[in-house]
Amino acid sequence: LNPRNGLVERFGLPPGTRFVTETQRIAAAGGGNSVAMVQIDGNRMGSVARELASRAHLDGGRDYETFSEILRASTQAAAAAALAAVMPVDGGEIAARPIVLGGDDLGIVLPPAVALDFVCRFLDRFEKETEARLAEARSTEDVLKGVPTRFSAGAGIAWAHSHYPFDQAHGMAGSLCHWAKESLHAADGDTRMPPSAVAFFRLTSSMVSEFDTVLANELSEGGRTLTMGPYVLGDPPKGLATLKQLQDLCRAAARMPGGSWRKLVSAAHQGQLATKNHLRRMVETAADKDKAAQELRQALADMGCGDSEGVSGFDRAGRTPILDVETLQAVGAWGREDA
Repeated sequence: LNPRNGLVERFGLPPGTRFVTETQRIAAAGGGNSVAMVQIDGNRMGSVARELASRAHLDGGRDYETFSEILRASTQAAAAAALAAVMPVDGGEIAARPIVLGGDDLGIVLPPAVALDFVCRFLDRFEKETEARLAEARSTEDVLKGVPTRFSAGAGIAWAHSHYPFDQAHGMAGSLCHWAKESLHAADGDTRMPPSAVAFFRLTSSMVSEFDTVLANELSEGGRTLTMGPYVLGDPPKGLATLKQLQDLCRAAARMPGGSWRKLVSAAHQGQLATKNHLRRMVETAADKDKAAQELRQALADMGCGDSEGVSGFDRAGRTPILDVETLQAVGAWGREDA
Protein backbone atom coordinates (compact mmCIF):
# COMPACT_ATOMS: atom_id res chain seq x y z
CA LEU A 1 0.00 0.00 0.00
CA ASN A 2 1.44 3.34 -1.02
CA PRO A 3 1.72 5.95 1.77
CA ARG A 4 0.18 8.44 -0.62
CA ASN A 5 -3.22 6.75 -0.30
CA GLY A 6 -3.64 8.50 3.07
CA LEU A 7 -3.67 5.39 5.28
CA VAL A 8 -0.37 6.27 6.92
CA GLU A 9 -1.77 9.61 8.02
CA ARG A 10 -5.12 8.14 9.07
CA PHE A 11 -3.37 5.59 11.28
CA GLY A 12 -1.33 8.37 12.88
CA LEU A 13 2.01 6.93 11.70
CA PRO A 14 5.17 8.91 10.94
CA PRO A 15 5.30 10.24 7.37
CA GLY A 16 6.98 7.78 5.03
CA THR A 17 6.06 4.70 7.05
CA ARG A 18 5.50 1.68 4.82
CA PHE A 19 2.90 -1.02 5.44
CA VAL A 20 4.00 -4.58 4.73
CA THR A 21 1.84 -5.95 1.93
CA GLU A 22 3.00 -9.60 1.77
CA THR A 23 1.08 -11.89 4.13
CA GLN A 24 4.13 -14.15 4.45
CA ARG A 25 6.16 -11.27 5.88
CA ILE A 26 3.38 -10.30 8.27
CA ALA A 27 3.28 -13.93 9.44
CA ALA A 28 7.06 -13.98 9.86
CA ALA A 29 6.89 -10.83 11.98
CA GLY A 30 4.69 -12.84 14.33
CA GLY A 31 7.18 -15.68 14.45
CA GLY A 32 5.11 -18.17 12.48
CA ASN A 33 3.29 -18.84 9.22
CA SER A 34 -0.19 -17.53 10.02
CA VAL A 35 -1.91 -14.16 9.89
CA ALA A 36 -5.05 -12.63 11.35
CA MET A 37 -7.72 -11.01 9.18
CA VAL A 38 -9.64 -8.41 11.16
CA GLN A 39 -12.91 -6.76 10.15
CA ILE A 40 -14.73 -4.19 12.32
CA ASP A 41 -18.01 -2.43 11.59
CA GLY A 42 -20.18 -0.08 13.64
CA ASN A 43 -23.43 -1.26 15.22
CA ARG A 44 -26.66 0.14 13.78
CA MET A 45 -24.85 2.95 12.00
CA GLY A 46 -26.96 2.43 8.91
CA SER A 47 -30.21 3.02 10.77
CA VAL A 48 -28.81 6.13 12.47
CA ALA A 49 -27.56 7.48 9.14
CA ARG A 50 -30.92 6.86 7.44
CA GLU A 51 -32.80 8.62 10.20
CA LEU A 52 -30.55 11.67 10.04
CA ALA A 53 -30.65 11.76 6.24
CA SER A 54 -34.47 11.64 6.32
CA ARG A 55 -34.61 14.90 8.24
CA ALA A 56 -31.92 16.69 6.23
CA HIS A 57 -34.64 18.88 4.69
CA LEU A 58 -35.28 20.29 8.19
CA ASP A 59 -31.70 21.09 9.22
CA GLY A 60 -29.92 21.41 5.89
CA GLY A 61 -28.07 18.15 6.50
CA ARG A 62 -26.34 19.53 9.60
CA ASP A 63 -26.98 16.49 11.82
CA TYR A 64 -25.94 14.03 9.13
CA GLU A 65 -22.67 15.89 8.53
CA THR A 66 -21.96 16.10 12.28
CA PHE A 67 -22.65 12.39 12.70
CA SER A 68 -20.43 11.45 9.75
CA GLU A 69 -17.53 13.54 11.04
CA ILE A 70 -17.81 12.10 14.56
CA LEU A 71 -17.85 8.58 13.12
CA ARG A 72 -14.87 9.22 10.84
CA ALA A 73 -12.74 10.89 13.51
CA SER A 74 -13.59 8.30 16.19
CA THR A 75 -12.81 5.34 13.93
CA GLN A 76 -9.46 6.80 12.89
CA ALA A 77 -8.49 7.73 16.45
CA ALA A 78 -9.37 4.26 17.74
CA ALA A 79 -7.51 2.55 14.90
CA ALA A 80 -4.40 4.67 15.40
CA ALA A 81 -4.33 4.09 19.15
CA ALA A 82 -4.90 0.33 18.84
CA LEU A 83 -2.23 -0.14 16.18
CA ALA A 84 0.34 1.95 18.06
CA ALA A 85 -0.24 -0.18 21.18
CA VAL A 86 0.35 -3.56 19.52
CA MET A 87 2.67 -3.03 16.53
CA PRO A 88 5.90 -1.02 16.50
CA VAL A 89 7.32 0.70 13.44
CA ASP A 90 10.58 -1.09 12.63
CA GLY A 91 12.99 0.37 10.11
CA GLY A 92 10.29 2.55 8.61
CA GLU A 93 7.95 -0.41 8.16
CA ILE A 94 5.04 -1.80 10.13
CA ALA A 95 4.00 -5.46 9.85
CA ALA A 96 0.35 -4.74 9.12
CA ARG A 97 -1.71 -4.47 5.94
CA PRO A 98 -4.74 -2.18 6.12
CA ILE A 99 -7.54 -3.13 3.77
CA VAL A 100 -9.93 -0.29 4.55
CA LEU A 101 -10.26 2.52 7.09
CA GLY A 102 -13.21 4.78 6.47
CA GLY A 103 -16.47 5.76 8.12
CA ASP A 104 -17.18 3.04 10.67
CA ASP A 105 -15.40 0.34 8.65
CA LEU A 106 -11.95 -1.11 9.41
CA GLY A 107 -10.20 -4.05 7.80
CA ILE A 108 -6.59 -5.00 8.50
CA VAL A 109 -4.18 -7.96 8.35
CA LEU A 110 -2.01 -8.46 11.45
CA PRO A 111 0.36 -11.00 13.03
CA PRO A 112 -1.87 -13.54 14.81
CA ALA A 113 -0.89 -13.02 18.44
CA VAL A 114 -1.72 -9.29 18.48
CA ALA A 115 -5.07 -9.35 16.68
CA LEU A 116 -7.35 -9.88 19.68
CA ASP A 117 -5.51 -7.24 21.71
CA PHE A 118 -5.82 -4.85 18.76
CA VAL A 119 -9.57 -5.48 18.51
CA CYS A 120 -10.16 -5.07 22.25
CA ARG A 121 -8.25 -1.80 22.29
CA PHE A 122 -10.05 -0.53 19.21
CA LEU A 123 -13.53 -1.32 20.53
CA ASP A 124 -12.83 0.27 23.91
CA ARG A 125 -11.34 3.42 22.36
CA PHE A 126 -14.09 3.67 19.73
CA GLU A 127 -16.82 3.70 22.37
CA LYS A 128 -14.96 6.33 24.41
CA GLU A 129 -14.17 8.51 21.38
CA THR A 130 -17.75 8.53 20.13
CA GLU A 131 -19.13 9.24 23.60
CA ALA A 132 -16.78 12.20 24.09
CA ARG A 133 -17.32 13.64 20.59
CA LEU A 134 -21.10 13.28 20.75
CA ALA A 135 -21.15 15.02 24.13
CA GLU A 136 -18.95 17.82 22.81
CA ALA A 137 -21.17 18.38 19.77
CA ARG A 138 -24.29 18.54 21.93
CA SER A 139 -22.67 20.94 24.38
CA THR A 140 -22.43 23.69 21.77
CA GLU A 141 -25.49 23.05 19.57
CA ASP A 142 -28.92 21.48 19.78
CA VAL A 143 -28.01 18.61 17.48
CA LEU A 144 -28.35 14.84 17.01
CA LYS A 145 -31.67 14.43 18.80
CA GLY A 146 -32.54 10.76 19.28
CA VAL A 147 -28.99 9.61 18.52
CA PRO A 148 -27.41 7.34 21.20
CA THR A 149 -24.91 8.84 23.64
CA ARG A 150 -22.18 6.54 22.34
CA PHE A 151 -21.60 4.15 19.46
CA SER A 152 -20.33 0.56 19.51
CA ALA A 153 -19.03 -1.93 16.95
CA GLY A 154 -18.82 -5.59 16.06
CA ALA A 155 -15.58 -7.32 15.12
CA GLY A 156 -14.53 -10.54 13.44
CA ILE A 157 -11.10 -12.19 13.49
CA ALA A 158 -10.17 -15.03 11.14
CA TRP A 159 -6.78 -16.65 11.68
CA ALA A 160 -5.38 -18.49 8.66
CA HIS A 161 -2.14 -19.72 7.11
CA SER A 162 -0.43 -17.01 5.11
CA HIS A 163 -1.02 -19.06 1.93
CA TYR A 164 -4.74 -19.51 2.64
CA PRO A 165 -6.83 -17.85 -0.11
CA PHE A 166 -6.93 -14.20 0.83
CA ASP A 167 -10.48 -13.53 -0.32
CA GLN A 168 -11.86 -16.47 1.66
CA ALA A 169 -10.04 -15.52 4.86
CA HIS A 170 -11.13 -11.92 4.47
CA GLY A 171 -14.67 -13.11 3.79
CA MET A 172 -14.64 -15.20 6.97
CA ALA A 173 -13.57 -12.17 9.02
CA GLY A 174 -16.47 -10.21 7.56
CA SER A 175 -18.87 -13.09 8.21
CA LEU A 176 -17.69 -13.33 11.84
CA CYS A 177 -18.16 -9.58 12.25
CA HIS A 178 -21.70 -9.85 10.87
CA TRP A 179 -22.47 -12.80 13.17
CA ALA A 180 -21.19 -10.90 16.22
CA LYS A 181 -23.38 -7.92 15.39
CA GLU A 182 -26.48 -9.99 14.64
CA SER A 183 -26.05 -12.04 17.83
CA LEU A 184 -25.94 -8.87 19.90
CA HIS A 185 -28.99 -7.44 18.17
CA ALA A 186 -30.94 -10.63 18.83
CA ALA A 187 -29.83 -10.82 22.47
CA ASP A 188 -30.47 -7.13 23.08
CA GLY A 189 -34.04 -7.41 21.85
CA ASP A 190 -34.69 -3.70 21.26
CA THR A 191 -33.40 -0.69 19.37
CA ARG A 192 -30.82 0.52 21.88
CA MET A 193 -27.14 0.64 20.98
CA PRO A 194 -25.82 -2.86 21.85
CA PRO A 195 -22.40 -3.35 23.43
CA SER A 196 -19.34 -3.99 21.29
CA ALA A 197 -18.48 -7.63 20.66
CA VAL A 198 -16.02 -9.88 18.82
CA ALA A 199 -16.27 -13.31 17.24
CA PHE A 200 -13.29 -15.33 16.04
CA PHE A 201 -12.36 -18.58 14.31
CA ARG A 202 -9.15 -20.30 13.23
CA LEU A 203 -9.27 -21.56 9.66
CA THR A 204 -7.33 -24.77 9.09
CA SER A 205 -8.20 -27.05 6.18
CA SER A 206 -11.79 -26.11 5.36
CA MET A 207 -12.15 -23.76 2.40
CA VAL A 208 -15.09 -21.78 3.74
CA SER A 209 -15.84 -18.09 4.00
CA GLU A 210 -19.18 -18.07 5.86
CA PHE A 211 -19.23 -18.58 9.62
CA ASP A 212 -22.81 -19.87 9.58
CA THR A 213 -21.51 -22.89 7.66
CA VAL A 214 -18.76 -23.46 10.22
CA LEU A 215 -21.18 -23.08 13.10
CA ALA A 216 -23.54 -25.66 11.63
CA ASN A 217 -20.97 -28.18 10.41
CA GLU A 218 -18.00 -27.90 12.77
CA LEU A 219 -19.16 -26.28 16.00
CA SER A 220 -22.54 -27.96 16.56
CA GLU A 221 -22.71 -31.53 17.83
CA GLY A 222 -25.58 -33.36 19.48
CA GLY A 223 -27.31 -30.21 20.65
CA ARG A 224 -24.05 -28.74 21.94
CA THR A 225 -22.41 -25.58 20.59
CA LEU A 226 -18.61 -25.64 20.75
CA THR A 227 -18.17 -21.90 21.10
CA MET A 228 -19.48 -19.24 23.47
CA GLY A 229 -18.91 -16.38 21.09
CA PRO A 230 -19.44 -13.64 20.43
CA TYR A 231 -17.68 -12.13 23.43
CA VAL A 232 -18.79 -8.75 24.70
CA LEU A 233 -16.91 -5.67 25.84
CA GLY A 234 -18.50 -4.54 29.10
CA ASP A 235 -21.84 -5.70 30.45
CA PRO A 236 -23.32 -8.42 28.22
CA PRO A 237 -26.93 -9.16 27.42
CA LYS A 238 -28.23 -12.29 29.14
CA GLY A 239 -26.64 -15.48 27.85
CA LEU A 240 -23.44 -13.94 26.49
CA ALA A 241 -19.98 -13.88 28.06
CA THR A 242 -17.50 -11.02 28.26
CA LEU A 243 -13.99 -10.67 26.90
CA LYS A 244 -12.78 -10.23 30.49
CA GLN A 245 -14.35 -13.57 31.46
CA LEU A 246 -12.70 -15.25 28.49
CA GLN A 247 -9.34 -13.76 29.44
CA ASP A 248 -9.72 -15.00 33.01
CA LEU A 249 -10.47 -18.50 31.72
CA CYS A 250 -7.40 -18.38 29.46
CA ARG A 251 -5.24 -17.46 32.45
CA ALA A 252 -6.71 -20.29 34.49
CA ALA A 253 -6.18 -22.71 31.59
CA ALA A 254 -2.52 -21.70 31.40
CA ARG A 255 -2.03 -23.04 34.95
CA MET A 256 -3.27 -26.50 34.02
CA PRO A 257 -0.89 -29.40 33.25
CA GLY A 258 0.73 -29.29 29.82
CA GLY A 259 -1.37 -30.84 27.05
CA SER A 260 -4.40 -31.19 29.30
CA TRP A 261 -6.44 -28.55 27.48
CA ARG A 262 -6.05 -30.31 24.13
CA LYS A 263 -7.43 -33.46 25.76
CA LEU A 264 -10.26 -31.39 27.19
CA VAL A 265 -11.15 -30.28 23.66
CA SER A 266 -11.46 -33.93 22.65
CA ALA A 267 -13.70 -34.51 25.68
CA ALA A 268 -15.91 -31.57 24.68
CA HIS A 269 -16.48 -33.21 21.30
CA GLN A 270 -17.54 -36.40 23.12
CA GLY A 271 -20.09 -34.72 25.36
CA GLN A 272 -20.80 -33.00 28.64
CA LEU A 273 -20.14 -35.99 30.89
CA ALA A 274 -16.73 -36.67 29.31
CA THR A 275 -15.91 -32.97 29.67
CA LYS A 276 -16.85 -32.90 33.34
CA ASN A 277 -14.82 -36.02 34.10
CA HIS A 278 -11.74 -34.67 32.35
CA LEU A 279 -12.03 -31.28 34.05
CA ARG A 280 -12.14 -33.05 37.41
CA ARG A 281 -8.94 -34.95 36.59
CA MET A 282 -7.26 -31.74 35.40
CA VAL A 283 -8.01 -30.02 38.68
CA GLU A 284 -6.73 -32.97 40.69
CA THR A 285 -3.38 -33.05 38.85
CA ALA A 286 -2.71 -29.29 38.68
CA ALA A 287 0.72 -28.30 39.96
CA ASP A 288 -0.67 -25.68 42.33
CA LYS A 289 -3.80 -27.67 43.00
CA ASP A 290 -5.78 -25.51 45.40
CA LYS A 291 -5.14 -22.16 43.70
CA ALA A 292 -5.38 -23.50 40.16
CA ALA A 293 -8.56 -25.42 40.91
CA GLN A 294 -10.22 -22.38 42.45
CA GLU A 295 -9.25 -20.14 39.52
CA LEU A 296 -10.58 -22.62 36.98
CA ARG A 297 -13.82 -23.22 38.85
CA GLN A 298 -14.39 -19.50 39.30
CA ALA A 299 -13.65 -18.69 35.66
CA LEU A 300 -16.08 -21.36 34.46
CA ALA A 301 -18.76 -20.34 36.96
CA ASP A 302 -18.49 -16.69 35.88
CA MET A 303 -19.30 -17.81 32.33
CA GLY A 304 -22.26 -19.88 33.49
CA CYS A 305 -20.37 -23.15 32.97
CA GLY A 306 -20.12 -24.31 36.57
CA ASP A 307 -22.17 -26.80 38.55
CA SER A 308 -22.12 -27.87 42.22
CA GLU A 309 -18.51 -28.98 41.67
CA GLY A 310 -17.64 -25.99 39.48
CA VAL A 311 -16.42 -28.15 36.61
CA SER A 312 -19.27 -28.55 34.12
CA GLY A 313 -17.63 -26.89 31.11
CA PHE A 314 -20.99 -26.19 29.42
CA ASP A 315 -23.66 -23.63 30.18
CA ARG A 316 -27.38 -24.41 30.37
CA ALA A 317 -27.80 -23.76 26.66
CA GLY A 318 -25.17 -26.39 25.87
CA ARG A 319 -22.44 -23.92 24.87
CA THR A 320 -18.80 -24.15 25.90
CA PRO A 321 -15.76 -21.83 25.72
CA ILE A 322 -13.28 -24.73 25.73
CA LEU A 323 -12.50 -24.63 22.00
CA ASP A 324 -12.32 -20.82 22.08
CA VAL A 325 -9.54 -21.07 24.67
CA GLU A 326 -7.72 -23.63 22.54
CA THR A 327 -7.92 -21.27 19.55
CA LEU A 328 -6.36 -18.43 21.53
CA GLN A 329 -3.64 -20.73 22.83
CA ALA A 330 -2.87 -21.85 19.27
CA VAL A 331 -2.44 -18.30 17.97
CA GLY A 332 -0.48 -17.09 21.00
CA ALA A 333 -3.12 -14.71 22.38
CA TRP A 334 -3.76 -14.50 26.12
CA GLY A 335 -1.48 -17.45 26.77
CA ARG A 336 0.87 -18.39 29.57
CA GLU A 337 2.84 -15.17 29.36
CA ASP A 338 -0.37 -13.28 30.19
CA ALA A 339 -1.28 -15.49 33.13
